[in-house]
Amino acid sequence: MVGFAMLVLAWLACAHPPGAVEAVVDPPQLVRRADTLDWRPCPPVLPDSCRIAVLEGDPRATGQLYTVRLAVPEAFEMPPHTHPRNERLTVLDGSVSVSFALDREEERRFEADDYYVTAAGVPHVVWSDAGATVQLTGIGPWQTDPFTP
Repeated sequence: MVGFAMLVLAWLACAHPPGAVEAVVDPPQLVRRADTLDWRPCPPVLPDSCRIAVLEGDPRATGQLYTVRLAVPEAFEMPPHTHPRNERLTVLDGSVSVSFALDREEERRFEADDYYVTAAGVPHVVWSDAGATVQLTGIGPWQTDPFTP
């Protein structure tokens, strides 16, 4: 379990895009333009064709707010897992299904503009049959822990 968390944290060390942030000074703001996002491969717990872009913060940093976008392919599935902290997800494009009962028969489907929060420690499985772009916000470090029912 600790080795898995270390692998994810090591991957996230490469995920933060250098210099792609536009700072507006008066008043202070953080601006990210969609056409300048630095999309990179997702952590190894996600499919190879998944891509991630860091919008704000550092998902590796303890206690720091972060926001990332994930683009997941068709037939994406993340097996049962938990998170040690609450995770907020907004579907930007496509659709994502979640089951807190850990099977597809208990599906809760979320489409573009839908939002949900997964509470810390709650086992769930996530999939997308058609693919999706989602935005995750949380307090770092971002972490997933495999869950065996």
